[in-house]
Amino acid sequence: MPKQALNKEKEKRGLNKSPKKLVPNQEIELCIPKDQLPEGAVFSSFEERFVQDLEIKTVVTLFKRARYKLLDGKYIYAPLPGGFSGSFGPTLKQYILHQSQACNVSQAKIHQT
Repeated sequence: MPKQALNKEKEKRGLNKSPKKLVPNQEIELCIPKDQLPEGAVFSSFEERFVQDLEIKTVVTLFKRARYKLLDGKYIYAPLPGGFSGSFGPTLKQYILHQSQACNVSQAKIHQT
């Protein structure tokens, strides 16, 4: 296969894309302990390797909604931000729907956790 055709094929599959500029959240230096190095080994430099991961964590938000008493004794409340209703936020609801619809996780399995 000619080189030009190979490059076009790689572009079509997204293999020639340049990586995004990654900004690390943390940096960790990894070294081999001196007693485990072969004799005569001298530190030269660090090889940098970016590793991307996903962190899933619980986020609990307390909304303090203003409550107003009306003349007839009833109350009205400040509305919740868009997407929020009930006790679960939109991201958690979306995740559960994804698990159920795209990943075929049963409702019983979702309720287990």
